[in-house]
Amino acid sequence: MKKVRLLLLPLTLLWLLTLPVLGAEISWRTTESEFEKGYVAQQIKARPEEYAAFDAERRYSAEYPMDQEVYMADCGIDEEQFRAEMWAIELGPEIRRAYGEAIVAAYEETFPGDLDAVGIPWALMLRGHDSVETWAAETAGDHEYGGDVQAAWRDLATEYISCRQRVADTHDRAQQYRAQYPGSYEEFDPYVIYTPGWEYLIRHTMDSFAFRSEEEFKEHSYVNSHMPDYIQARERAAKRQEYPARWPEEYAAFDEGAWFRHYEPTYDSPESYREHHTEYQDLPPEAFKQDMFVEWADREYGFFDGYCVTVNGTPIPFWQYKDEKGKTATPRAENNRILIPLRAAAEALGLTVEWKPETRQVICSGEKATVTFTLNSTRYSGGTLDVAPYAENGITYLPLRALGETLGCGVAWYQDFVTAALTTGK
Repeated sequence: MKKVRLLLLPLTLLWLLTLPVLGAEISWRTTESEFEKGYVAQQIKARPEEYAAFDAERRYSAEYPMDQEVYMADCGIDEEQFRAEMWAIELGPEIRRAYGEAIVAAYEETFPGDLDAVGIPWALMLRGHDSVETWAAETAGDHEYGGDVQAAWRDLATEYISCRQRVADTHDRAQQYRAQYPGSYEEFDPYVIYTPGWEYLIRHTMDSFAFRSEEEFKEHSYVNSHMPDYIQARERAAKRQEYPARWPEEYAAFDEGAWFRHYEPTYDSPESYREHHTEYQDLPPEAFKQDMFVEWADREYGFFDGYCVTVNGTPIPFWQYKDEKGKTATPRAENNRILIPLRAAAEALGLTVEWKPETRQVICSGEKATVTFTLNSTRYSGGTLDVAPYAENGITYLPLRALGETLGCGVAWYQDFVTAALTTGK
């Protein structure tokens, strides 16, 4: 191993001499993506003729099936950014090699001897090998280094450093959380989820992530497993008090049982829901209504394209309705009116529907009344519409208020909740 490192050392020292060209300091915690941005920018300046001759479109077509303009629009990049991104892909092996040399040198400068003593043995242990030479020989046809022992050593070292970067980042986040939420770390038990017989998973986790102490294991579990739920619980507890006070009338009229029905058939009753969510065991009964109300106010469920439509307090499950292209048929806002897919409305309101193709009319009948719409016309059986019904991709869209009021339903709009509420009177 010493021989491998002696061969690699001149390369890393040479690379360190070139670091000022990148215009940024390279530390052992510099990520490959951060390094890539600086490296590509430096190479564009250093190799202008090669960059000018580079065929970015050819490189893209070899890499992606998506239309180039669609890709650029999705990524929010212009022509020059696109060209630089494709060149980064073209320079991929070169960038990875340069990054490996730089990061290994920086790590060795900070932690002399750690790679040979801990890092390389760890990487070999994960692969079931006892030497870099055997690993390089076995994987000669599968990796860019093609059996080169120096390159194999560098890649193993880079993998270990990447794990140690994550450990350091996790430690930083743990310190931030501990400062923001005093006591949360001290009361956290990382072993509580490991039932008897699962102890091997702790050792497996420590080995896989290159943890070097139980403290690092605890910080990992604290940051990635405990704190997301902990923070969410604290935020939800605050909203349970804040939201009813902010919207007292809406909260008083809110029917948590009706809202809950969108959970069926996953849960057959609010009681089964509360039993499954053990946090309710230590909360008053009112907490369930508060949580359902928070879900509505925060638009966590029942919203499609930003809108919610309820019938007697229960959100219509628009995800069940698809158009000819397989896309979810959702409510739409046009001319300050909500239009709703016909089938969704019919099933939610218990309507019978008749289609007359010769006149392009849709006749919707409820228990109390019947309403007739003509596609692409603002005239309907109840008078004049602000927006005409129409069909698109096999879905017919009808004006919600006109449909509901003509059929005798109450129709209300909750601006703060972006919700149209239909009430049938049942």
